[in-house]
Amino acid sequence: MLDHISNRIQASLLDNNRLTVRISPHDLTPLLKEVVSLHRFAARERKQKIVLDAPNSIQALVDPLRIREVFDQLISNAIRFSPSGTRITVRLMSTPSAVRIQVEDEGRGMGWMEQQSLFSSQMGTLDRHDRRFGLGLIIAKRLIDLHQGRIWAYSPGTGKGSTFYVELRGQAAQS
Repeated sequence: MLDHISNRIQASLLDNNRLTVRISPHDLTPLLKEVVSLHRFAARERKQKIVLDAPNSIQALVDPLRIREVFDQLISNAIRFSPSGTRITVRLMSTPSAVRIQVEDEGRGMGWMEQQSLFSSQMGTLDRHDRRFGLGLIIAKRLIDLHQGRIWAYSPGTGKGSTFYVELRGQAAQS
């Protein structure tokens, strides 16, 4: 219930361009470790395994509070939409121009059309988004946009799992 209320407030702030981010260089490795750790109990309850594949340190230009919300949303969705006994892999890596985070699950997957509209609020405001996913993915998209990053998903098809990707500016990629 509190998550729903918080999402509604954030949606309203985002719709009115009143949510801001305070971007500065931060090490994403400990931040991601913390978020994964917070979800281990929920995953264990569902007999799922969360694996974190991350180097000792990767710097990115982020608002740590807001980016934590994005990671939390992606990992909680992976847990919620994956069956018992599956694995969720969270990866953190750097590319020549960015930092990439991947959350890969063995869940229900999705078709191409669903992938195209997953982060879209074309129906109007955030309040009208598909109830199955709630507001979380649209809020995550807007937060990543505020970071001048990208977020997308890929699934080979229904029943074949999904991978969610986030790309952020690395500290060296600052422009």
